[in-house]
This record gives sequence, C-alpha cells and structure tokens, in this order.
Amino acid sequence: MAARRLRLPLNAVRHSPSTIGLWLLPWLLAAIVWLVFLRDELTVGSLWLVGLLVVLFLIFERAQLTVEVRKQTHALSLSEIPLVVGLFLLPPVGLMASRVFAGGRLLLDRRLLAGKQVFNLGVFATEVAVAQAVFQVFPDRDIGTPQSWFAALAAVLAANLTGTAAVLFAVVVTSGALDRRRVVGMTVPALVTGAVNTTIGLLALVVVNVSPWGAFLLAGLTLVAFVGYRAYGRFLRQHENLNQVYDFSRSVERARSDP
Repeated sequence: MAARRLRLPLNAVRHSPSTIGLWLLPWLLAAIVWLVFLRDELTVGSLWLVGLLVVLFLIFERAQLTVEVRKQTHALSLSEIPLVVGLFLLPPVGLMASRVFAGGRLLLDRRLLAGKQVFNLGVFATEVAVAQAVFQVFPDRDIGTPQSWFAALAAVLAANLTGTAAVLFAVVVTSGALDRRRVVGMTVPALVTGAVNTTIGLLALVVVNVSPWGAFLLAGLTLVAFVGYRAYGRFLRQHENLNQVYDFSRSVERARSDP
C-alpha cells in the first residue's frame, strides 16, 4: 500500500472543477467501497491499539522508496506492515481512523499544495477500505492459520493496486498518457514491496502471538528492513538518473546524425 504519495509539479495544478474533482476522487471511491462492503462495521476497537497503529504508521512512513514518473514522485513505504497488524487487531473504523490520522501529517507539509494533500489522504483511505473489504471476504482470519495469511496478502495487494491505479490516473490527467515501461515501473515495485511488507507484518503477529517477548527480536528485523529499504531507494534513484543520462545521450547522438 502502499503508502503511495503523489508529488505533482506546482505548474501542473489548476484550480478548475476537474482538478478539484481529481483531488476528491479517492475519497469518493473510499466512501463507495465502505458503503457497499463495510457499512455494518461501526465499532472503533481499543483506543490504545488505535494510538499504537498511528505511531507505527508514522514510524514506517519514514522508510520510503521513490519512483519518478514524468517528473512526479511516486513514494512507497513500509506502511503495509502496520496495515497488516491493523487488519487482525482492529475493526475497520479503528484502522481507517489510525491510517487517516497518521497520514494527516501531510497537512503540515508546506512542500505540497492543499489539493495534493487531500488527494494523498484520500488514497490512504481508499487503500484501507479496499484492504478491509477484501479481508472480510475470507471467513478464517485467525493469525495462526495459513488461510488468514493468504487473506492478508490478497487484501494488501488489492489495496496497493487500487492506490497505484489512482496515482496513475492522476498522472495521466495532469501530464498525459504513460508508456508501458512507466506503468510497469510504478506497479511492480508496489506489488513487490507490498508482498514483502505483508510477510514481515505476518511474521510480527505470529511471533508476538507465540510470545510477547518476540517483539524484541522483531525490533532487529525492523531495523534491517528499514536500512534495506533506504539502500534500495538510493539504488532506484541512481538507476533513474542513469536512464536519464542514457536518454539524453541518445538525443544528442540523433541530433548530430541529422543532416
């Protein structure tokens, strides 16, 4: 899920009705999913668990991978880990509240326009709604059974695909059509990181379910995952820079060969 964030260039935003509609579209999608699949789920759950999930979302959002598409940054993070934890420990309202509240820090980011903040928060809400809707389909949601692991994986991947589709749609609306390579470049990392993060979240739940002391072991694993993501993020940026240099070199070569 991804915690995908859209960073559009300032000159790409026009405060027209269509632009405002784009900002609000994810919220509309989240509302539709909720009303269709989750309208009977109205309990919040334990408030201390909601607070814990808020903290976890804020922490895991710090480790991000960024993929640039048409001068717009698509950010991936470790936020699927607390999402998986929330799927098992909190009812839908509690998980939605914790995710949106944690994502509300975007409102304090002066580097983003208000419309982009509204859009990104809406994507978070849509991803949680989709994840919950898919997770509720599976009757066995006991962390001790492999069936529940498949349910969590399906829920997270569905959420990531939805969030990525929303961001791709926004990119197309603001910047024009995307080629297949760019679409794959955004979709594949979202699915891969989603699967890895889901596995980590499931491992955390299984270990803590066996013994709460296992949380100390998980702290080391979390640190390794954090460092690994940061390193992989640097690798992706370097790869993108090399692609840009290669494209520029090809352009110069073609210009020289033209009569």
